[in-house]
Amino acid sequence: FATSEGIAILDVQSRSFSFVTAQSEGERRLSSNDVYDLHEDREGRIWIATQAGLDIHDPVRNTISHLRHDPLDPYSLWHDSVYRIMEDRGGNIWIATHRGVNVYSPLKNRFRHIQHTTDPQSLSHDDVSAVSPSRKSGGIWIGTFGGGLNLLNPRNSRARRFSAQNTPLSEDDILSVYEDG
Repeated sequence: FATSEGIAILDVQSRSFSFVTAQSEGERRLSSNDVYDLHEDREGRIWIATQAGLDIHDPVRNTISHLRHDPLDPYSLWHDSVYRIMEDRGGNIWIATHRGVNVYSPLKNRFRHIQHTTDPQSLSHDDVSAVSPSRKSGGIWIGTFGGGLNLLNPRNSRARRFSAQNTPLSEDDILSVYEDG
């Protein structure tokens, strides 16, 4: 379970909890106790969205590695405040951050960045709160704090924007996205 005090792990058989925090010993330490999301990828790794970076738990070695923004590396994580994580059909990891969307390619071992620009088909806002696949369009739904909702074409990073000004949305703060049917 993702909590504001780290990760709580429930052992169903014993009905007891163990915890992983920023104060944990050794190589199982989190970047921050503020954990917003957890995602298990197709390789069995657990991706951990925290206030201070992206952590990855390797279950084979039982270690946690840390990915953070590096201003000298244009292919690093673009911002350390990570809110949501999802994996697309191609195995790319989509990461919602305070500065846009970061897409991690395991084949290239680097991030590409999708951000708001003056282009009307860019993201509507950089403070991204949610990412979710669209089963109907093949795109990616992207929710923002303050910019409404976007349907992004992952091939060309063009977004169709939905806001309180052009749709029946009551406000432009999107906390979570789920596509029905």
